[in-house]
Amino acid sequence: MNTTIISIANLLYRYCYPLYYPIYRVWKSCSDRTERALLRELVRPGMTIVDVGANIGVYTRFLSGLVGSRGIVHAFEPAPANYHRLRENLRNVANVQLNHAAVGERSGAIKLFMSDELNVDHRTFDSGDGRRAISVPVMSLDQYFPSGTRVDLIKIDVQGYELSVLRGAERVLQENVNIKILMEYWPYGLSKAGVDAAALLTFIDRLDLEIQMIRGAALHNFDGAQFDPQDARQYCNLILSRRPRP
Repeated sequence: MNTTIISIANLLYRYCYPLYYPIYRVWKSCSDRTERALLRELVRPGMTIVDVGANIGVYTRFLSGLVGSRGIVHAFEPAPANYHRLRENLRNVANVQLNHAAVGERSGAIKLFMSDELNVDHRTFDSGDGRRAISVPVMSLDQYFPSGTRVDLIKIDVQGYELSVLRGAERVLQENVNIKILMEYWPYGLSKAGVDAAALLTFIDRLDLEIQMIRGAALHNFDGAQFDPQDARQYCNLILSRRPRP
């Protein structure tokens, strides 16, 4: 997305939200059509889904439709303005549990560094570009969900904070052998957060999860070496699933 489009989108979000919301929903349905097709294959009625980094709830609403009245979507969003929009957009949706919080390795409070340029780019680390910081609650999924709760899929979009999310969900991830994760992989964001991309991939491997990369309209074998952690433009979405048993 070029800087002109970003600037226009941010202005619409701030000053003409009733126009921004439908345009953003249509854009996401087009730009993420492969991800949505995969989710339609993976998600079934009655499932329990987690949306980490729910923003204004476009994916939350999509997932709530897939799980139906017998399922539930637990959505987490730390930014106050985004959470306000999320709550308004989902106010009549019964199968969604909204949480005004970030998700991380342990529960408590953390700083959220706010973007004045793009409402989807708030970060839980100081990227060194002079952002103002606010304190927000943070929860670990292992503390949020009682032991024995079956979580079927976790969607994670947290701008480089993925390793902390996964570390705080290790028990949840182990309790369902068939769990799936849809996650953004952005080595530049990881490096800004002080995380070596290799450490994230090692942790995923230790959880006995295999990685597939979404490119074009299909899943491909993942090769982390093709991404330059110094280039902010290089990222992709991943599907993580348990390795097949021999």
